[in-house]
Amino acid sequence: MYIVKKRFYKKAALMALVLCILLTATACTVNNKASTNSSNESNDATTTKQQQSNFNATGYPVVNEPVTIKIVAKHSIGKDQYKYGEMQLFKEISEKTNVLVEWDEIAGSAFAEKKSLIFASNDLPDAFWGEGMSDSDILTNKDFFIPLNDLIDKYGVNIKKVFAKRPETKRSIIASDGNMYSLFRVRELYFPAGRTTWGINKKWLDKLGLEVPKTTDEFYDVLKAFKTQDPNGNKKQDEIPFIFHHAMGSGSVRSAADFYPAFGVYENTSNSDLTYHLMLRNGKVVFTPMDPGYKEALKYLNKLYAEGLLDREVFTTDSSTYYAKTRNEEDLVGVIIDWTIDSAVGVDRAKNDFVQLGALIGPNGDQGWGIVSGSQIGRHMFEITSKNQYPEATMRWVDEFYDPINSVQAFFGPIGEMIKKEGEKLIALEPEEGVSYGSWKWGRTCADSGAYAALKEYSSFFIPPEQQVARAKAEEYVAEHLQKEPFPNIFFSTEDVAALKKILVDINAFVETSRAQFVTEGNIDKKWDEYVQQLEKMKINDALTILQRAYEQYIKNN
Repeated sequence: MYIVKKRFYKKAALMALVLCILLTATACTVNNKASTNSSNESNDATTTKQQQSNFNATGYPVVNEPVTIKIVAKHSIGKDQYKYGEMQLFKEISEKTNVLVEWDEIAGSAFAEKKSLIFASNDLPDAFWGEGMSDSDILTNKDFFIPLNDLIDKYGVNIKKVFAKRPETKRSIIASDGNMYSLFRVRELYFPAGRTTWGINKKWLDKLGLEVPKTTDEFYDVLKAFKTQDPNGNKKQDEIPFIFHHAMGSGSVRSAADFYPAFGVYENTSNSDLTYHLMLRNGKVVFTPMDPGYKEALKYLNKLYAEGLLDREVFTTDSSTYYAKTRNEEDLVGVIIDWTIDSAVGVDRAKNDFVQLGALIGPNGDQGWGIVSGSQIGRHMFEITSKNQYPEATMRWVDEFYDPINSVQAFFGPIGEMIKKEGEKLIALEPEEGVSYGSWKWGRTCADSGAYAALKEYSSFFIPPEQQVARAKAEEYVAEHLQKEPFPNIFFSTEDVAALKKILVDINAFVETSRAQFVTEGNIDKKWDEYVQQLEKMKINDALTILQRAYEQYIKNN
């Protein structure tokens, strides 16, 4: 019995000793972890203090010691074109701010795939620059992006000035949760709000003793004369009185969208299929293709088509076929639609044979010219990611591009190379012979793909290149008739995007098929009610409810 007790006590003592050792080790581990965490927190705090002491909230440089941020950009670089890091404006802003940039420039053809890989791997840059980021990219990856509200409020000096002048810029980038995850671009300076220019063959008018038409009735009479009186003088009835190339979206520069306002409606060709065909009437969202005015416009176009006054291939042609007709040496076309008149018929004929046709007055006195959603104001041009260690410095860096002089350079090119300065004036230079202005500009500055605000007010000190003057003059010609209540470039919520896509993809396809049938086959009065009922069955009214709510929220955003 004694031996058993002795063994029991020895075993108990041994277990107590082991327990003591384990507790001591655990305590040491905890202490070590606490010490390590404390050390890490101390290091993080030290790093933060160092960054704060290096950063200047005002004045220059932005940081006392240079910092480097990595930016991913969609940028296809052609022959004799610079990378962003080689462009004068970017170098000047980095020199001024001490914020250096390591660029990762990805060709447009590869950008979508690379962007997906970045999000999937969480291997984020510090920021994204320029075009290439969609609403969906932002909404589905919000955790990857820093809300910019406070940064703009504290450090976006130039950005806030643009907000004050153009409240719609701020509204366009506010997400449904109230945050701004990206910055915007404004290209108003000698850049049109609309998309088309109409030209009429003045040589034909003069030969037939006709005036430039001002009403839809006069327009019909002129087209009829073009068809029947051999204005090109080749003794063949081969004239095409009126030609356009129907399309929606960015390809709509040759579409007849600006014909519809003569019948009291606007056909928004938009940059987004979620806002195709939308207009506002006294603050209410209207789907143009089910409006009575749209019906009357289709009846007019059908009359032209039935009488051979409209090109037979307006709904089936492509750009190459269109230009084969408009540039034909036989002088085949009477009225054309394009970005500019010379785009359609060439520089010499545009100068010598054609004049611009203005906004036609319709049967009820309606007259107008459309504004395209998203044409001048674009969003998602700059995002700061959650990886960025210098968000304040980054915001001050990008804010420099919204300075008026820098915005002009971002859109039109650098002073000294593409712009000369004479006193307070900036004068755009023309490219060398054989070099297109567009190619030259895209090779020396960010052009359309960047964060800046080239406001129309800057025309007080900037004189544009000849190419931009011609397009600006074309819009000035119809300026008094520009749409007063265009549908804005709304940043829809994830839920609204999903719901609208579910409804509008099929509706948009149905509208296009029906439009072509109405114009080429007629029977519009007979088929119209059935057509509207089908739109209702496809839930167009549900879509309009979503769109109205989104519009009202957009107006409230500030």
